[in-house]
Amino acid sequence: MQVFISYRRSDSASAAGRLADGLSEKLGAESVFFDTRDLTAGMQWRDELVQRVRAADVVLTVIGPRWADAATERDRDRQRGSADQDVVRLEVEQALRYAPIVIPVLVDGATMPSRQTLARPLQPITALQAESLRSESWHQDVEALVANLATAQPPPTPPSPAAPPATNGASADPSVRRAAQYLASGSLVIVLGSRSNHADGNGGAPVDDDELARRIAEELGVDVGDRGLAWVSQQFALTDGRLELVQQVTRMIDADARPTSVHQALAHLAHVLGERGGGGLMILNANYDRALERAFDAVREPYDLAVFDGQHGGRFVHVPWWSEGEPERRRIDVPNEYVNLPVDEHGRLEHTVIVKLHGGATDPCPPEDRDNYVITEDDHIGYLSRGPMESLVPLQILRKMRESHFLFLGYPVGDWAMRVLLQRLWGEQRLQMKSWAVDPDLSAGEPELWGQLGIAVVAKPLPAYAQALQLAVSQAVP
Repeated sequence: MQVFISYRRSDSASAAGRLADGLSEKLGAESVFFDTRDLTAGMQWRDELVQRVRAADVVLTVIGPRWADAATERDRDRQRGSADQDVVRLEVEQALRYAPIVIPVLVDGATMPSRQTLARPLQPITALQAESLRSESWHQDVEALVANLATAQPPPTPPSPAAPPATNGASADPSVRRAAQYLASGSLVIVLGSRSNHADGNGGAPVDDDELARRIAEELGVDVGDRGLAWVSQQFALTDGRLELVQQVTRMIDADARPTSVHQALAHLAHVLGERGGGGLMILNANYDRALERAFDAVREPYDLAVFDGQHGGRFVHVPWWSEGEPERRRIDVPNEYVNLPVDEHGRLEHTVIVKLHGGATDPCPPEDRDNYVITEDDHIGYLSRGPMESLVPLQILRKMRESHFLFLGYPVGDWAMRVLLQRLWGEQRLQMKSWAVDPDLSAGEPELWGQLGIAVVAKPLPAYAQALQLAVSQAVP
């Protein structure tokens, strides 16, 4: 068993050193990594730390009384340019993503920090069962910790979606191989449509736009027919008011709905890319719920959010994975000058960026941002009429979109409201980069609409296609 000890020197250096000595005595020094003892002169120490964390069977995160405060202070110092990267953040984030077992160890009378006091990368640690080492019973507590290490089991995690059956044909589709190559090279953007929400065909999944329209129509006492979500939302807002519409929609979308196999496959795709140095995904999400984010949270895969807010001047809000002392939510007032997303000048992503095109549920979500839905006819018309795209979409996202191939998953292009963004991007032009729309349930006229855009239709089930793509990316990324 290999044990890695993570700690903050300003918080718990003495207790961590004492723990390292105790574990080395019980398990052998070769089984315990402790930085001041095992890092030697000339090492690329950041790379070494990452490798040691990923190779560990157990990571012990030593938490003293100032662990959370020290993280906040470190962020502020780094923001002022007076501190280097937070090494403990690096260790803990890597541990949560890759280590089989992570155990918080509370020392010097510390208690577990509350989730709200920690940055997003560190928040999952608050849900883990902790061990306490008390000064008055130190040796007994270390003995108990060693005994627990011998029987500790990794927490259950959502399984990676299985490879699709050979009979469904998705894995043999030539678009899978090409899309995987484009993903591996960082030149493909994924667009997630509302039909992906019912891809598995079972209960517990988030509602799609058709179901949301039906429920709103029931509340209103009308027949929505084929007029769609934008129309019925407009009628509801006119009769019952915008605030009531927002409250109803917020209840209906169920922010905690279970992710589908498509969401899970995308999260695992991002994990494979990140693990092998390929960055992450750019996902344009046309849904209002948090199912995609929950799939990423389940496998502890980092992502930034860019959420459109149509009710405050038509601006995106950036929710960074790591805020480094800045606000957790940053309104992007000058989109063509904003360059704080994790995308470099060549379009390479540090990790995944999820762009919520039509607003929707987020975490955190302050009261002033709860009505951020682009849902009524007026909302979509406003989306269409707000000046050039450069004044609407952040520069890094827009550049990535204009220089990439596209993969649309369950995107209902037959709905005029769903075509608004495509019209803003390309106008009447055909897309120049090879792109695909995957959907086995196209409605009348949709094949022709995709054809007008220059996008090839792949009539395959979404779960099978997403899982085949996951397998192909695993093979394409070295």
